[in-house]
Amino acid sequence: MRWMMPRRSTILSVERPGNESITAKPAAPHTPGIGDSHIADDAEFQGVVVHRGQKLVISGECNGEFRQTRRGASLFVNDSATLNGVLVTTNLAMDGKFTGSIEAQSVSVGRNGKVHGEVEYETFSCDGELQEVVFKHTEYFRRHTQKGDSLRI
Repeated sequence: MRWMMPRRSTILSVERPGNESITAKPAAPHTPGIGDSHIADDAEFQGVVVHRGQKLVISGECNGEFRQTRRGASLFVNDSATLNGVLVTTNLAMDGKFTGSIEAQSVSVGRNGKVHGEVEYETFSCDGELQEVVFKHTEYFRRHTQKGDSLRI
């Protein structure tokens, strides 16, 4: 399988043996569904949020602490969002700008995502921009960090 990704293109093309090809467009910003909590792109927020729901979508400007208490919860940060503070969740999809501390089992930084600070994670993927990030790998449910497992970029 051969991956081809043009520098300025928004299309990913994969060629498989046998001349089959798959073309994928980049993911659209996450739109909140029925029952999802949402901080809209025209909103500004400062403070502490303890979220007990399954999904939280942030599109606005926020300063503070976001904690999701439900195991398996997801936090989506759209590309219009700017956050400063602390994010604690199970699954994080980051497409906006973030400065601070992230603690999540799964962290995914999208193409438009920019992260500056500290990231504690079990699985991590990045297509975006990282600036002065300190990584700490941990086993999520055991809360045990191996000595020497941190990485600074």
